[in-house]
Amino acid sequence: MYSLLPSVPFQKDPTLQQQEVEIIVECIDIMLNKRKKQVSIGRVAAFVKRLLAISFLLTTRQCVAIIACVRSIFLHHQRLKSLIEDDSDAVTNGIFRPDVLDPDTCNALSSSALPEFNKLIKYPDRVVQIFADNILSGFPSTGEKRLPAEWMTITPKDWLNSEIVKNDRPSPFFESITKTAKKRKQQLTSKNLCSTVNDWLA
Repeated sequence: MYSLLPSVPFQKDPTLQQQEVEIIVECIDIMLNKRKKQVSIGRVAAFVKRLLAISFLLTTRQCVAIIACVRSIFLHHQRLKSLIEDDSDAVTNGIFRPDVLDPDTCNALSSSALPEFNKLIKYPDRVVQIFADNILSGFPSTGEKRLPAEWMTITPKDWLNSEIVKNDRPSPFFESITKTAKKRKQQLTSKNLCSTVNDWLA
């Protein structure tokens, strides 16, 4: 699953891409949330980073489904909060290697998810902005940063067809991410997507 994620944005058939995102969010829930005692926090962090990377290249509803999925992962794995805190007490060594195919050795916990969420807060869709702001604010259930009550019962996969997202548009970031790849004298592919997004966010 981890190694297949970067190929999803390059699926040319929109129907198949939609199905792939649906399968991803359902499988992630089983793999990481329902089996949370059996999976290392480093592996979970790696999936979070990779899910966020592909979200930048998906349609609006697909992006919302991925972010809703990521939010559920954070809620199930409290130790992941180190990814969205400025000063982390987590003990980490080495450098995050986004294109490594093994989630257990890519060292995701040495990185931060703040750049991803700070970018998503500026996404040209209000639903994405609200989700990103809620996550960055520590998932409050009250106050101005909370999610609307009616959203709480919507599963990640249900966001794929939700009319709450008014305009389901292609990725607004595709051009700028592609330019980052060109600066590295590369063509954007599934093999370099994660490292390219990492550079784009830097």
